[in-house]
Amino acid sequence: MEIQLSKTPGARERRADPRLCIDKCLQTVIARTLPKRNFSNRRLGRNGRVWNDEHVTAELAGAIVVRQVGSDANVASGLTDVLVDCVEGGASVGFMLPLSRERAEAYWTSALDSASRGERILMVAEEEDTGVVVGTVQVLLTAPENQPHRGEIAKMLVHRRARRGGVAEALMQAIEAAAREVGKTLLVLDTSSADAERVYERLGWQRVGVIPGYALWPTGGLVDTTVFYKKLS
Repeated sequence: MEIQLSKTPGARERRADPRLCIDKCLQTVIARTLPKRNFSNRRLGRNGRVWNDEHVTAELAGAIVVRQVGSDANVASGLTDVLVDCVEGGASVGFMLPLSRERAEAYWTSALDSASRGERILMVAEEEDTGVVVGTVQVLLTAPENQPHRGEIAKMLVHRRARRGGVAEALMQAIEAAAREVGKTLLVLDTSSADAERVYERLGWQRVGVIPGYALWPTGGLVDTTVFYKKLS
């Protein structure tokens, strides 16, 4: 999958319109920041479908590529960097401080193996020029036999240096498209991040409510979580 988000003058003031596309094999997604009225130079996946027209403001220098990964040892180190940075920044995502690289990398090795077995879909956002991983998201596909239509979003993470540039929205749009492609019609997630809540609401997710004291902050102390769902058309 590819997503290109290029920095342009006045990006803070302007809203850009990415055209996200995905092919049937979930290998080629391209999003470009285009003027909203210009539809002629969109690049489409081989099946020719445009998945959405959500707004993203591109603040990053250079292009960002979003792609699906499986059992890829080369990407585990970059994913570890992102996870450690997010947890050290206070994100409640299942880990306590101190978080060693060994423990973080062991998680990603397991997650990548799971993705290679088809139990989840795992996306990474990378700087196109350097290949540095700046974000990631997953959808868990395994569910009870009476819930084959449901997927769960997990580990939506963006490195602190790459935030507020459209990466989170691009990751979410790509993972929603991937989930839809494999037959999921309902997605759920929970978050303890107010910034993430705003992203989900912009993308049409429905807020269910708050569960108090659901987990712990990385440094200790109870934190609430907010539950969301989204029906995929």
